[in-house]
Amino acid sequence: MNEEKLKEKIIAILLEYQGKSYTNKTVEQFVELVYQAMHKQRTSAQNRALHKDFDLIAEKMNDAGYDVRKTIKVSIPFTTQIVKDYIWRPFQKKMFSKESTTELERNSGEIQQIHEVVMRELGERLGIEYHDFPYSPEKRKEFEDSILR
Repeated sequence: MNEEKLKEKIIAILLEYQGKSYTNKTVEQFVELVYQAMHKQRTSAQNRALHKDFDLIAEKMNDAGYDVRKTIKVSIPFTTQIVKDYIWRPFQKKMFSKESTTELERNSGEIQQIHEVVMRELGERLGIEYHDFPYSPEKRKEFEDSILR
């Protein structure tokens, strides 16, 4: 959804709910829309998917018998945070010169590009099975459409 359409929907929602009662869910959805309109930062759905991706990678690394010591010289199993800090972030820094995942822009394709490189490298170097990035733009569109009707 382009920025102009998003602004129009926000105005329509404001007018629709003016003087009416509303649920916490409606307020949360509205706040999310306003936040997205004001920021280029990745969406909360992308953030959840990003952390799900870290979790999936950690699970695969552990299932394949790797521990952090074998890969980065510390003897502990992989966790979501370890994948983020020691696998994802170095690729992110090299590819886009961005320190934090909060700097990744939602419509830039950066997240998908990093995921593809991480999965390729883990596959080639360690035999870790590829998985698609767990974010679905179609599901996001369905969500937006459902709250903006």
